[in-house]
Amino acid sequence: ATYTTEFIGTRKGYDATKTASENGIGEVFATQTGTEVSLVIPEDALFLRATVTSSVGHENPSFPEQKKQAWTQPVGWR
Repeated sequence: ATYTTEFIGTRKGYDATKTASENGIGEVFATQTGTEVSLVIPEDALFLRATVTSSVGHENPSFPEQKKQAWTQPVGWR
């Protein structure tokens, strides 16, 4: 299996009045592949979490083509 990790968070100064694609909430800070990844939390990040997605299909999918996935709890609350 291969693994892709997305580091997702929100920066200070986000604008909740804008649309979801423009407000900065849930921005992907970085995407990395492999079994060992790391990221220094940006200084202006309010929080960050990681999602890890496997190339392997889910045994009991909720939607077509769903892959195995894991999420961390948010870290770095500022």
